Amino acid sequence: MSLETETMQAKTTQRWRFLAPGRRVPGSPLAFLLFAIAVATGGWNYVEAARNRAEAERLGRVLTQSERVLSSMKDLETGQRGFVLTGREDYLDPYTAALGRIGGELDRLDADTPDQALRTRRRAVIDTEMDFAGRVVAARRAGGEGADGRDAALALIQTGEGKRAMDAVRALTREVQDDTTGGMRRLAEANALRTPLLSLVTLLSALAAAGLLARLALVRRRESQRMADLLESVLENAPVGLGFLDRDLNLRHMNRALGNMSERGFGADVGAPIWALLPSLRDALAPKLAAARDNGLVTANIEVGVPAPSAPGGVRHFEVSFFPLRRRGRGPETERADGVGIVMDDVTLAKLAERRRADSEERFRSLTEATSAIVWTTTPDGAFREITSEWTRFTGQPPAEAAGQGFLEAVHPDDREATRVAWEQAVAGRTLYAIEHRLRRHDGVWRYMEGRAVPILEEDGRVREWVGAHADVTARKEAELALEAAKEAAEEANRAKSQFLANMSHELRTPLSAVIGYSEMLQEEMEDLGEESLLADMRKIEANARHLLGLINDVLDLSKIEAERMEVYAEDLDVAETLRDVATTVDALVVKKGNTLDLQLGDGLGHAHTDATKLRQCLINLLSNAAKFTEGGRIVLSAVRERRPGGDLLRFTVADTGIGMTEEQQARLFQRFTQADASTTRRFGGTGLGLAITRAFARMLGGEIAVASRPGEGTTFTLELPALYEARDPAEPAAAPVADAPEIPATARPEAGSNLVLVVDDED
Repeated sequence: MSLETETMQAKTTQRWRFLAPGRRVPGSPLAFLLFAIAVATGGWNYVEAARNRAEAERLGRVLTQSERVLSSMKDLETGQRGFVLTGREDYLDPYTAALGRIGGELDRLDADTPDQALRTRRRAVIDTEMDFAGRVVAARRAGGEGADGRDAALALIQTGEGKRAMDAVRALTREVQDDTTGGMRRLAEANALRTPLLSLVTLLSALAAAGLLARLALVRRRESQRMADLLESVLENAPVGLGFLDRDLNLRHMNRALGNMSERGFGADVGAPIWALLPSLRDALAPKLAAARDNGLVTANIEVGVPAPSAPGGVRHFEVSFFPLRRRGRGPETERADGVGIVMDDVTLAKLAERRRADSEERFRSLTEATSAIVWTTTPDGAFREITSEWTRFTGQPPAEAAGQGFLEAVHPDDREATRVAWEQAVAGRTLYAIEHRLRRHDGVWRYMEGRAVPILEEDGRVREWVGAHADVTARKEAELALEAAKEAAEEANRAKSQFLANMSHELRTPLSAVIGYSEMLQEEMEDLGEESLLADMRKIEANARHLLGLINDVLDLSKIEAERMEVYAEDLDVAETLRDVATTVDALVVKKGNTLDLQLGDGLGHAHTDATKLRQCLINLLSNAAKFTEGGRIVLSAVRERRPGGDLLRFTVADTGIGMTEEQQARLFQRFTQADASTTRRFGGTGLGLAITRAFARMLGGEIAVASRPGEGTTFTLELPALYEARDPAEPAAAPVADAPEIPATARPEAGSNLVLVVDDED
């Protein structure tokens, strides 16, 4: 782009910015501000008027209630005096009625009195007067209807205490009424000043805003006209060709640039189709022009070549774009357009430069794809030339030694054959050559290298040469080897840890067994001695020891599983009876949190041949987990037996109505030493090993465990095991059961509920 063109565009941009409405017409924000002021002052006037009305009503209620309280106090005083003078009880009717009214009247008056100190003073003086009146009435009654009672009451009255109290009531009432009257007068004065002022501000702001908006509309209309003139000037002097076709696709207008292109190339004129002098363009352009006119489609960058003797190569190249022309607000876009707009650019010089650039880029394209550590080239048949290159400088080979296939002598003997085969295959197939091997550096050190090479092809498809590059990847290979060694060391350490923990089972369990045994013995002795106060502490010792033993058992079980020392002892068992025993075992844990356990056993559960201990532990773990996370809910243990061709399958389901889990929590549920989240551990406790061990046992028995849960609705665990366990290699995947579980004679099974105790003592 020339300096003159850049200067013209800069001036045009500056002029457009100068004519932007936001720069020339700043009245729009001010108009909206004035409208906002009008709305705000009108709203303020309304709110203040409503508030003043509410305040005036409150002050009116204060005046009314003050008068009522004072009237009741006068009735109380009148009834008291009548009773003192006559001694007749019927004179106390005003007194009694006043006592009944004063409490409610004071409450209503206090509700409309925001001043706490005033409410306290009023209550104090009224209570004083009421107390004095009560004492006078009591003195009159105590003396009977004779002169003694009247004299005693008059003596109290003559002390002046009642007069002072009543004077205080009247004075306080006058004070409240005076303040209330003054407040109502101030409200009236404020309303008289504020209402006309705010109304005037509202009216003036609204009128000013309307005037500004009217001025803004007029100025914008003028600016639109000026911008339309500017746009016409820009289109006329644009460096690209711009033209407009009518509905008949006849050229109606073209700017100066399009006229120049027409003279140099296709020779179109106003009033005629664009292909008037070159009918060959009709087949290429007519469908696209019709699509723009009839369907509103925009077609961009259509390349058109027009014969022109003055152009380089005898052909002038143009890029043409078509777009529909519609007047604003005239029908939907699916309707036929009013015409078609043309944007045309002469790209003859750009095409010539692109062709030259493509020839230059073809030589170096492969160098940008390959690494640039050691760049080398070969002949089309893949032989090194007898010249000094980066290859010979790196390997130290003389050019004569590296020529032909001699470069293979620098490759490590163990990698040489693979390198030769890969290179020959790449040359024969003219495909990418990629290899990783060891090269001998000029100082004799072997380096790991990554090599890549591609063929450079002529226009007719022949290979012109091969260009390749080698990158030193020794550091990466050494890091990979070190990482592999570290991985093996970590795995060996983990196996040693698991082996150690598995061997320590006896040393860890024996002391805890002694603690549990002695705690039970001490509890029995304390019960015999009547030391009930110490039993709770001993039970805590036993419970914590058992809890610790359970944790150690979980860790040891997990260690045995990792060390592959956990064995399966398959035996025959009654499935239904086993489930009932499990339910009895966990019943206390379920009831502890107010839950109910529902045992649902399917028909024909029959017998199974599997590890009864591991099956029981799996079910107990699942039920304990459900009981832990459910409060006041329902836990269901169900079992069904499915008949399958390969062998029966037992499906155990533990469902609860507990807290449930999210999908993210379920994803890490069976990880070792992991619970749903940190809050679960803090709230419910646990090590996070139970479910990991349950899954390991399920897989050892040839089955699998799955979970389904929704937050707040509960969780369902499904344990599937083959009815007939088959021993297999630990590395093999679990296989489906192949036969039904054998029936066990009734005489071979222990009676339900029999009391059997197994004692194992190891004195080693």
